Amino acid sequence: MKRREFLSATSLVTGALTGWSGDAAHESEGQREVRRRAPDRHEYYEFSPDGMECVIKRPDTPIPWMNLLNNDTFQAWVTQRGYHECLMGDRGLNGLTNPQEQSGNLYFRDCDTGRYFLLNQPPAGAPWECRQGLGYMTLKASHLGLSVSTTYFVPRHDTVLIWLIDVRNLVPRPRSIDIFSMVEWSLGDQFKKQVFKGHGGGGDGFTGGSQFNLYKKVWLEGGILYAVQNSWRTLGIQTKPWPCVGFLGSSLPVQSFDTQESEFVGDGRTAANPRAVEKGKCSNVPFWSQNDYPWGVLHNRLALTSKGDQKLIVMLGMAREKAEIPRLAAKYSQVEVAEQELQQVKIFWREFVDRAINVETPEKEIDRTVNIWTKYQWRSHMMRGPNSGLRGLGFWSYGLMGSRMGGAIREVVVQPHDLELVRESLIHSLSLQQTDPALGQLTASEPLMLGGDLDVPWPPEPSRGPFLFPHSHEINNIYPIAAYIKETGDLSILDLPLPYVGGGQGTVFEHMVKGIEYTLRGLSDRGLPRLTRGLGDWNDELNMISREGRGESVMQAMELCYMLRECAEVAKAYGRRGAAEEWIQKYNYIDNAVNTLAWDGDWYIRAFADGQPELIPIGTHRNAEGKIYLNAQSWAVISGVADRERARRAMESVRKHLVSDRGPMILAPPYSRFDVHVGLQSNYAPGWRNACIYARPAGWAIMAACLADLPDLAFDMYKKTCISERSKEVELYASEPYAYSENYV
Repeated sequence: MKRREFLSATSLVTGALTGWSGDAAHESEGQREVRRRAPDRHEYYEFSPDGMECVIKRPDTPIPWMNLLNNDTFQAWVTQRGYHECLMGDRGLNGLTNPQEQSGNLYFRDCDTGRYFLLNQPPAGAPWECRQGLGYMTLKASHLGLSVSTTYFVPRHDTVLIWLIDVRNLVPRPRSIDIFSMVEWSLGDQFKKQVFKGHGGGGDGFTGGSQFNLYKKVWLEGGILYAVQNSWRTLGIQTKPWPCVGFLGSSLPVQSFDTQESEFVGDGRTAANPRAVEKGKCSNVPFWSQNDYPWGVLHNRLALTSKGDQKLIVMLGMAREKAEIPRLAAKYSQVEVAEQELQQVKIFWREFVDRAINVETPEKEIDRTVNIWTKYQWRSHMMRGPNSGLRGLGFWSYGLMGSRMGGAIREVVVQPHDLELVRESLIHSLSLQQTDPALGQLTASEPLMLGGDLDVPWPPEPSRGPFLFPHSHEINNIYPIAAYIKETGDLSILDLPLPYVGGGQGTVFEHMVKGIEYTLRGLSDRGLPRLTRGLGDWNDELNMISREGRGESVMQAMELCYMLRECAEVAKAYGRRGAAEEWIQKYNYIDNAVNTLAWDGDWYIRAFADGQPELIPIGTHRNAEGKIYLNAQSWAVISGVADRERARRAMESVRKHLVSDRGPMILAPPYSRFDVHVGLQSNYAPGWRNACIYARPAGWAIMAACLADLPDLAFDMYKKTCISERSKEVELYASEPYAYSENYV
């Protein structure tokens, strides 16, 4: 039976997976429909009737509300004000523009009166609206007798961010309107890759500059601003140019341009009142060897008829060869082409959300979250590997890491919205498996840029990893194989030959066998997995559980059991009964260790720390702080380690001790002082990654409550954690009402 069929059958028989209980379960159809049709409106935002757009009604959101626009190769983070950061793969080494509130400024100036306004910072009282959609963002404002609409999107197949600007004249006379579009270039400069206002990101302590700015060059040629960095990554003898060329172009003739903040803004001024806009003309001075970051400003002019309108395209992009850029600029200088590409983006996303699993519940807001925005968030983080050509999750790559790691494959498989993408991600992850796991790392990492650009050989050479014992992230590389097969019924993938890093090849099944052998290497004499000295498990911040290399993780033991059970089921169906029996024997061995050593009476202990002759239990009723951890209860149920009685008792303990008004906390009570046997987890302020709500553990807890036949608990946790509920408290939640945060404070 496929997993999808199993879930459907289980939900019909037990009601555990439907999540409806209490008043909601007994509503009449009429009552339910009234509630489903109730307006979904808030002070800051509302969703369109079809749920496909988040309409932001005021620009001063608690933090920037961003939309990730991408086509698996080129990414652009665009805020509700129209500021943006563009990059290709690696945010630090292959960024195009800097992430701060300057890239994206768009000025509109009446040539007759000299009056102007900044679309990104509209005057108080001016009509303003932002629509964050799937694959695009539209910003609208009206001022000075102009109605302006700018739509930002990344075409499906080109490395460019399009600004589709529509300007309507609201007064009955012809007018000339100057438009100034502005960005600040990064050009692969890793010294300014954090989001912060103004300057101060690295390099020069007084100006916030970077020494690499001395080797950047920006100039106008053929109506296009080109931008390069001639010394990249290092100033030593290994230096070489950034392997891309940035550009800023437009569909109308360029009246003037700027490349330096000092020339465009002027002394004693800010981006709110730049000298060039007031004058109606830029300096036309190119950039080469300045301390500050280079800018790119294009000045265009519209001739509007009485009550007429006109469109302008601004294109911001990057290419590996300068010769590619005129073709891109010519293509998108045609307004009709840009509009067609925008429609293709909308069609792509509409078809994507429609073809995956959809639900209909008594809660319209939950339907919108599950059917549209969760899928969009999942798919938006897919990236095409520059070396493998295969797509996989880039979640851990945006500002956190400089590589695509196979461990992220779990995040791909748990939401099977596109099974072809899941298959690609599996193949990518397994192709990075090392021939010799004794090196202390099961899976190598793929850089987010071409290996040749980074002077990294590709395919990679075997490399020694940091793990004396297998890490939780590496277990996550294995069981997604079983999850994919249970979702699709496709056992043939197990016959597919794939390479190993270091030479040779093996089938997918052989990769799975080798991976399981590796993940079992760290078991202690007691039957629990040990942790590498100074490293945590799934929770990296439990980094002092194993100060001597003897600490044990109960959660990781449960993850191992889940992997063994799922893979044994697949091996049995594949005809490999010997492997299946061996893995079930290991399952039973670890299961017995967990239930003998880690059952605390009403819940499961989280880990055992070293530092004393006898290992110290963490997450026990004997602890005054951190006495119960969520993940140990959830994974006990998900893995089947907990029998029916213990599963219900553990989850009832979750209800009693961990479920808050905003969802299940990761632990309780919070730590108020540093615990030498816990580590960084105890150093956070209470509520800040310390007894807070994590989205993924909340999901595991909801699954566990369903499996424990506690539908009321499952729905209570889901409703409290769901972004449609949390985002109603805008000032507290702060983040976008259409995207899950990693955790809630």
